[in-house]
Amino acid sequence: DLVRWGEDGEVEYVGRRDGQVKVRGMRLEVGEIEGVLGTHPGVKQAAVVAKKEATGTKLWAYVVGEVEAGALREWLRERVPEHMVPSVYGTLEALPLTSSGKVDRAKLPALTADAMPRTHVFAAPRTPVEQLIADQWAELLKVERVGLSDNFFDLGGHSLIATQVVTRLGALFGRELALADLFERPTVLALAELLQTASATEGAKPLPPVVRTPPTDTLPLSFSQEVYWSPEQGGADSAHNASPVVLGLGGMLDVAALKRGVEEIVRRHESLRTTFPTVDGKPRQHIVPPGPVPFEVESLDSLPEAAREGEAMRRARAQMDRPFDLERGPLLRCHLYRLNAEQHVLLVNMHHAVTDFVSFSVFAGELAVLYAAFRESRESPLPELPIQYQDFTRWQHAWLKDGALERLRTYWAGTLSGPPEDVRLPLDFPRPERESLRGASLDLVLPPELVARLKQLCRAEGVTLFMVLLSAFQVLLSRRAGQEDIRVGFAHAQRPRPELEPLIGMFAGYLVIRTRMEPGVAPREALTRVRKAYLDAFAHQGLPHAELVQVLPGLCRMGFTFSDREGNAPQVPGLAVRPLMRSRGWTLYDLKLGVSDTPGGLIATLEYKVDLFRPDTIAELLHEWRQVLQSFCDAFPPSISRSQP
Repeated sequence: DLVRWGEDGEVEYVGRRDGQVKVRGMRLEVGEIEGVLGTHPGVKQAAVVAKKEATGTKLWAYVVGEVEAGALREWLRERVPEHMVPSVYGTLEALPLTSSGKVDRAKLPALTADAMPRTHVFAAPRTPVEQLIADQWAELLKVERVGLSDNFFDLGGHSLIATQVVTRLGALFGRELALADLFERPTVLALAELLQTASATEGAKPLPPVVRTPPTDTLPLSFSQEVYWSPEQGGADSAHNASPVVLGLGGMLDVAALKRGVEEIVRRHESLRTTFPTVDGKPRQHIVPPGPVPFEVESLDSLPEAAREGEAMRRARAQMDRPFDLERGPLLRCHLYRLNAEQHVLLVNMHHAVTDFVSFSVFAGELAVLYAAFRESRESPLPELPIQYQDFTRWQHAWLKDGALERLRTYWAGTLSGPPEDVRLPLDFPRPERESLRGASLDLVLPPELVARLKQLCRAEGVTLFMVLLSAFQVLLSRRAGQEDIRVGFAHAQRPRPELEPLIGMFAGYLVIRTRMEPGVAPREALTRVRKAYLDAFAHQGLPHAELVQVLPGLCRMGFTFSDREGNAPQVPGLAVRPLMRSRGWTLYDLKLGVSDTPGGLIATLEYKVDLFRPDTIAELLHEWRQVLQSFCDAFPPSISRSQP
C-alpha cells in the first residue's frame, strides 16, 4: 500500500504500488491480464484499469493493434478466469506514457457503452415492440443500450432477471410469456417476432394487472401464506417459520435514523402491519394501523472486546428462537447490539407469513435510502406504493377462479404421477419415529477457475447457473441413492406481475423438479432434462399448496436453492455492512443444497438433519458434487459454443 503523511499528522491512503485490485470480491493483478492480452497476435500493447461504477468495480481494457473487441474478449475468456475478463474495451493508436516511459493510467480516456465488446455491428431497435424489449433489458441488466442482435445471456442475464423480463413484457403486451420463450429467443429481434405473432403461450390467458381495491377488515390468506398453517411447517407460530437476517454494521451509526427508517418501511407496507386472527375457525388477514415497531438496543461495550460479537450472536440466536404471536403481532422485530461506537450487530426478524427471500432485498434497499435521508434530516424520497399485498391476495384468488386452477392441476398431476417415492439416500443413523428439525450445515467455496468454466458452459449451452448446479446435485443424488427418478423441491419468487416487484410480502411458491438420471447419463443430456423440467415447472407456477400436496404428499426430502442476493449485504451510506449468519440450526429437509453468488465467489452450503447424517458424510457429498461439476466442464470443449441457447 502507498501512503503519505497528511498535514495533520494522519496517515493518508493513496493506493497500491502494485497493480492489485479487487473485482467481484476477488483480488487480482491487472498486470497478469495485460500480459495475457499482449500474447494475442493482433495486440501490440495493452493496459487494464479498474473503474468503480454504479453496479460495482469493472475492468476496462485498452489495446493498441488491429483486433475486434468482441473476439478479443472471447479469446481472453479461454485463458483467464471469468472475473479477470474486462467488461469494456477500447482501441487506441498509442498508450499515453509518463516521462519515464511507463503507461500514464491517469490519462487513459473514458470508455463509454460504444466501446462495449460486441461480436456484431450494433443495430438499434426499429419498432415500438423492439424498443420496449430493449428498454426493459437495459434497465434490469444495468447497461446503457441494447441492440437488436444482443444476446440476453451475453449481457449478464440469469434466471432471476429472466423471470422479471418475462413478467414485465407479459404485462406490457397484455399476454403471458413463458420463461422458455426467452431461452429459445434470447435476442431482442427474435423475442419481438414472437410478441408480434397472433398466439401467446398455449392454454394460458394474459394475466390481468393487480389494482388497488377497497380495504376490508379481514381477508382470506394468500395461497403462499396458507403454507404456514400446514402440518409440515410445525404450526404457524413456530419460530422455524421466521426469516431472520443478522448484519454487522461498521462506522458511525445514527441509531435514531435507522429506527425511523424501519418505522417508515412498516408504515409503507401493510403486510408488515398484518396480523392473522382466527375467524370462523380459519385464519384471516387483518391490517392494523401504523404504530411503534419493536426495536431494542442493547449495549455490550462493558464486556471484553474479544467477547462482544460472540455475545451479540448468542443473544440474536435466543431472539430467533422466540415464536411470533400471529394473532396479535407484530410480525417484525429488530434488535441492535452495540459493540463499540463504530461496531454494531443488527438482527431483523420477520415471520414468513409476511415476507420472503426477495422481500428482504426490498426492505434493505428502502432502508438504505431512508437512512441516508433521515440522517440528513430530509423527508422520505420514496413514492407511496400504488398497491398493497392485500390487493395481490384478491387478484390471486380471482385469477385461479378464472380457469387457471384446472390447468395447473392437470399439469402437476401428470408431472408428479406415479409412486410418491422420495430420494432414498443411505443414512448414517436410523430415521427416528418422530423426526426433529435439528440441523447443521457445511460450506464449500468453489474455486474461481471452476466458476469461470461453469459460466462459460452456461453461455455455450444456453442454460443458467441454477440449472447447471441443480443438474450436478441431481446426478449426485442419483448415484448415492442408486435411484433414477429424482425429485428436488425449491422455493421460487412467484411474482407474476411487475407491479408486485416493490412489495414486501409472502409471494414465494414451491416447485418440484422431477428428472430421470440413469447411471452414466451424459452431462449435456442431464442439462437438457433439467432445463426442460425447470422451464415447464416455472410455466405452471401458482398451484396452491393445498392442491400440490394432493399429488405430492409432504415436502420433498431433498431441497435446492440458488441466489445472487444472499450474502450481498445492502449498501448503506456511511456504513460497511456484512452478513454474519448463514445457518439457523434447523432444516425442513433431509438435505438442502443452497448456492449463493456472493462478492466472495460461489458459496455452497449443504444443510442436513443431524439425526440422519454425520458431518464427514456431508463433507464427502460436497466434495463429490464439486467433482460432478468438474466433470460437466471437462465434457464440453471451451471452443465449442452454440449460436443460441
